[in-house]
Amino acid sequence: MAPAFDEENPPPRRDHRHRISARLAKAALRAVGPTLEARNIGNALLVHPRGFVDNRALAFSERLAADPQHTLVVLDLPARPEDDVWETVARALDRKGHSFRLVPGRGTREDVQRAAQWLANRLDRVILAPDGALVPAAGGALFVPAHHGLGWLRYRPNKTFAPDSRRFPKPQWEYSVPDQPWHIGTGGTAEPLPGGVWIRGSWEDAGTEENRRRLVDLLAGDPDLLGVALGSPGALDALPLEEVAAFWETLPSSARHLVRFVAYGPVAVPDGAPLGQALADLLGQRVAVYAGLPSAGAGSEAREVRTLQADGTLGWRPYAEEFGYTPRGPNGEPAPPPVPLNARVPAGATATSVPGVYQHTSDVLVEVVQSGLWVRSRNEPHDGDTVRSAPADPSHPALLYDQTDPLLADHLRSVAYELLPALEPGFRDTTRVLPASEAGKALPAGYR
Repeated sequence: MAPAFDEENPPPRRDHRHRISARLAKAALRAVGPTLEARNIGNALLVHPRGFVDNRALAFSERLAADPQHTLVVLDLPARPEDDVWETVARALDRKGHSFRLVPGRGTREDVQRAAQWLANRLDRVILAPDGALVPAAGGALFVPAHHGLGWLRYRPNKTFAPDSRRFPKPQWEYSVPDQPWHIGTGGTAEPLPGGVWIRGSWEDAGTEENRRRLVDLLAGDPDLLGVALGSPGALDALPLEEVAAFWETLPSSARHLVRFVAYGPVAVPDGAPLGQALADLLGQRVAVYAGLPSAGAGSEAREVRTLQADGTLGWRPYAEEFGYTPRGPNGEPAPPPVPLNARVPAGATATSVPGVYQHTSDVLVEVVQSGLWVRSRNEPHDGDTVRSAPADPSHPALLYDQTDPLLADHLRSVAYELLPALEPGFRDTTRVLPASEAGKALPAGYR
């Protein structure tokens, strides 16, 4: 199979223009000889015949993530160029880096292996190259599933290649999870993804491919955090918590603090408890749950957490990326409310010593909560933990104001409306200004 953007072996959905592109690349090399051009495109070095470049290779290169360890090289060459072309490639790369990660646009697995080993020997440097068809993923990642091949291989001069990873960029948790789906619990499956792991029911067939593709396209991996998506949207049966516990037991203890859970589909939690609280109680330790789905942001290196709506599209961006949960005490003591983690400061506010709580004016605080933002006085409201524990509406953030003190309610409501225009557009444009007592409740459409 083609590693990246093969036109000579196209999938059925591709049209004749892709075949023409490969023929044009060959014609360009025949016309000018082995003369190549290397240009920086985004985070990659694109090598192509001088005077001809495939527009899809340009677009592909622009989307790739950065490689902090190796020079990332996209090869827009025919599948089996002549030997003198590879000599020209070697000369083009000679002064471009100390090691290279190759992304061949065309060629079989055997073609890529031969070229990578030849370049490693010729340049006397480490070369990384994929064995198997690459799956482009969120944030410019490239993934080689187990059923496609061996993954990213490391070629050293005059030595046998060795496996390096399945994922680019390579996360620190790469070897903490198996590289192919494995059974957990009594009926669960843990499936490796470019951005982490997906825990789902083994009984789920309908919709599995669509749900998998959504995670590949949207779940942006973090090299330092292991995203674990739970459940499947539209599943008839909720994922039992026991399957999550079984997965947890398979993780090395050294990797557990890296886990960030993603509420992807229905999970069977006791008595309607928040998912994060149910997980903390189940596992007996603090856990962190993303406030939505970590996805690729506007910048080339940016990641941002967005809510996931019922139709599978991304919603608004919470002011906290994660919420942390602490297990209940051994005697069933009430659980503390979720704590916002990695929160952003709302416009016009300043940080305080309490996570997620910001000073707006001398007598007004703005607090980041799961459902959005909460405008309140400096005195702790009697229903504060209820407001903090209220779940988010994936389609509409809430700008809450405290109304427990009748003498302050109108003032806090006015502050909320004054604050609204300065908030981030993705939050402001769909937000609903509500009394805090309505947090987490379903509201009629059009309410503002």
